Amino acid sequence: MYDGAPTSRTLKSTFRDWGKMREQRKRDVLELKRRAIVDELRALRSFKEKAKENKKIKSKITSTSKQHKQGENKLGYALVTGASRGIGRALAVELARWEIPLILVARDLNALTVLANELETCYGVKCCVLQADLSQSGVASKIHQATRDYGLQVDILVNNAGV
Repeated sequence: MYDGAPTSRTLKSTFRDWGKMREQRKRDVLELKRRAIVDELRALRSFKEKAKENKKIKSKITSTSKQHKQGENKLGYALVTGASRGIGRALAVELARWEIPLILVARDLNALTVLANELETCYGVKCCVLQADLSQSGVASKIHQATRDYGLQVDILVNNAGV
């Protein structure tokens, strides 16, 4: 053998050290993910608290405002297709910020339900959820019929499905 050639003992210790470093990297990655989740939860909590404060301020302003008379017609629902993610979700959140009641439509029922719960909690806006795949024929008329059956007046349509 030549000088500096690895021995079985140095190979074993190298593999052991490599395994320890690999495990440490896994722990570090998990710790970073945990911290990111905790940071997101803290941000969401502060966001909800600010939304509650804003809602209290808005209710005080609107109660004293002469613009909101009892006989005045209120804006109906905004129907947002493709609301489970992306641009549709962002538009739904923005409409909720303006306290416009929503009808959320998309294929992913779980994502819609989570979004509806978040919007109702943060903004106190009423949200209805419809699971539908608008790529199929006749679905748009079924959505229209469902809104009529439930007596929901749609004043705003955001047709974002498939975009």
